[in-house]
Amino acid sequence: MVRAGKVGLDTVLFADLLASPETRIEQSELVREAAQRGVFDVPTFVLGHRLIWGSDRLILLRHAISKLTARKV
Repeated sequence: MVRAGKVGLDTVLFADLLASPETRIEQSELVREAAQRGVFDVPTFVLGHRLIWGSDRLILLRHAISKLTARKV
């Protein structure tokens, strides 16, 4: 909760929302979707049908996004 407060969030509200049943349901659904897509590491980014995982591959993500945005211009 300390970090939530450091970025300006209401820590009480943040804690309440984090512990809510709705949040837990949504988290379960997102974890299930990630597993279905083949996510197995953190961080993982899904770009189209491509998975890019691991902080050491962020340069690959940046390159892939640059290529996609260059095509749309």
